[in-house]
Amino acid sequence: MVTQTLFFRYVNFVVASLILVFFSNHAQGGQGGINRIHIKGSNAMIEVVQAWTKTYQTNNPGVFFEVHGGGSGNGIAAMINGHVDIAVTTRPLRERENRLISQRSGALPKTHVIGQDALSITVNKANPINGISMKQLARIFGKADGFSSWTDLGVEVPGCPDNTILRMSRKNSSGDYVYFRETVFEEHIHFHPALITIREASRLMERVAMSPCAIAFTSMATVTNDVKTLCIARDDAKGTACVPPTTHFTLKGLYPLARPLFFYTLDNHAPLVRPFVEWVMGGHGQEILRKSGFIALADNHTTPASPATDKP
Repeated sequence: MVTQTLFFRYVNFVVASLILVFFSNHAQGGQGGINRIHIKGSNAMIEVVQAWTKTYQTNNPGVFFEVHGGGSGNGIAAMINGHVDIAVTTRPLRERENRLISQRSGALPKTHVIGQDALSITVNKANPINGISMKQLARIFGKADGFSSWTDLGVEVPGCPDNTILRMSRKNSSGDYVYFRETVFEEHIHFHPALITIREASRLMERVAMSPCAIAFTSMATVTNDVKTLCIARDDAKGTACVPPTTHFTLKGLYPLARPLFFYTLDNHAPLVRPFVEWVMGGHGQEILRKSGFIALADNHTTPASPATDKP
């Protein structure tokens, strides 16, 4: 009798433990957790996303975040495979990506424009060049009919052997890489085979700062004071304005490589996702974006709203 009683106590203990583990896992998140938001994507935006999530979680302590970079392409792939609640990108979804997300998740991807960026062309400070045209960029970075020397652009660069152009870029999983290729090149033109690709934007800027021959493109938020930023002319015609990548010219629609920044979620997203996205697009979230070096949705320099204080 004693043995039977102990057995039933043991069974009840195991069942109770399993129930406790089940509810604990759901309460604390993990994949699909009810109070954890999984975010992945753009390396250029990783710091501002971390700033957003840190501030939001401080004021909403019941919400948890898991944030990863890896590039816009990897963020989109993670959404296709059902691994994230938010994909952060510096380029729009392609038609095929949109279709795969819908097919695999059973829900439509929802687009949120959360700010703006100006993809910036950078060179070493020793380089005397100050501006460049879209066609010249295509001939530097593209495979066909390309420039190979800085003398092709009418400059000689001190400390650059033979004035040979050293082309640099982020990895092909980055939104920078895809946006540049699709915006600057004509159809079916690919990057030059000598293109050097670097994973991190910070490391890319370090390489440009150390290499007199270098030229690279990167988000305006990742440009450092150790490199020179060029203005861009839309064409080679005499008198065409060369426009710098500033907030003013981007908002006016004059800078040729201006682009929106995106959050992608699902139509049937978790209950916590919508309040966070709305907060990011609100006054305080946009002020954090601006301080991170990007351009806010309505950059009118008004006083930002107070941080979110109510739990979603």
